[in-house]
Amino acid sequence: MPKNNIDIKAIRIILKKIVWFLGRRAFVSFIVFVFLALLAGGAIFYYYGFLAVAQESEVVVESIKLDDESYQGFIENYQRRTENFAEADFKTYSNPFTQ
Repeated sequence: MPKNNIDIKAIRIILKKIVWFLGRRAFVSFIVFVFLALLAGGAIFYYYGFLAVAQESEVVVESIKLDDESYQGFIENYQRRTENFAEADFKTYSNPFTQ
């Protein structure tokens, strides 16, 4: 079984050198990172904005069928609610804030 020898110290030294290099050249690094961000944003906008293919939805025409029993049930329920609402105007309620 081959053993993978990964030298963590070497990776740490390389990363430290990269950070110091970017730190010494902060303005140039900032400009490069802004340019990379603009490129990435432009690529995303291009792929999802310009290249997106608009698919037209297929229109399915169906006739509306109304069930007579359900409709009659709705009408009865609506009439009961209307009557209850009209009766609420004539009721007198006691004031809960007085004794």
